[in-house]
Amino acid sequence: MAWIAPLIVFALLGAPALRLVRLPAEARGPADRAIAWFFLSTAAGISLRLVAVAGGGASSGEAMALNALGHLCLSLACVALFVFTREVFRPTEVWARNVLWGGTLGTFATFAMLFGDGGVSNEGATSVLLANAFRTVSYLWCFVESRRYGQLMRRRLALGLADPVVANRFSLWAVWTGGLCSALGVVLVLRVLGRIVGVGADALPLFLAPLRLALLLIVSVSVAAIWLSFFPPAAYQRWLRARAS
Repeated sequence: MAWIAPLIVFALLGAPALRLVRLPAEARGPADRAIAWFFLSTAAGISLRLVAVAGGGASSGEAMALNALGHLCLSLACVALFVFTREVFRPTEVWARNVLWGGTLGTFATFAMLFGDGGVSNEGATSVLLANAFRTVSYLWCFVESRRYGQLMRRRLALGLADPVVANRFSLWAVWTGGLCSALGVVLVLRVLGRIVGVGADALPLFLAPLRLALLLIVSVSVAAIWLSFFPPAAYQRWLRARAS
């Protein structure tokens, strides 16, 4: 039973990576490879960490190893998202290159810190908070750029200069990157406040129940947006084109 949720997560997030990998080699650019790596690493990272937390009969050493491997996958996913955002939206901007390198160095530095302060077994460790902060920033940057470009595409669509399905795809990317950024950001803020105030998660049961429900809703909407981006049903595409016309 402990493997059901990780398998579902891996299937939902791994499917877009599989679709990108199946593209002809000549059709795959750096951005395609980066986002494929992002989805595959995210799927593996979240699944491994869920298994580590659930236990599933694993010993303490095995759980720590799974958690460490999960963190490595999520760190690789974070770097891949930085690469994707820079390649797609800001390929010639010097500041974007600096953000990419800064995010990459910071991500790997915080991963190394996990082994110094016990972050591989303690979710409240400083290294975990910093790692989550860099992951949140990677989502935030992609969200800002997707939303900006989505607005530009809607203006082009109003002039009849853009395809409605393509224009909608940028909006969907803004939805799922913004949703996951919000989820990570809320959890990060709560953990930081918990450390400052000295209140553990078990001391706020009435507050945690609606928060978990809200996070579940946000993540569900984000996953739906991901699937509509990569696997839009024919009826959904017809609806977009009819609305645009």
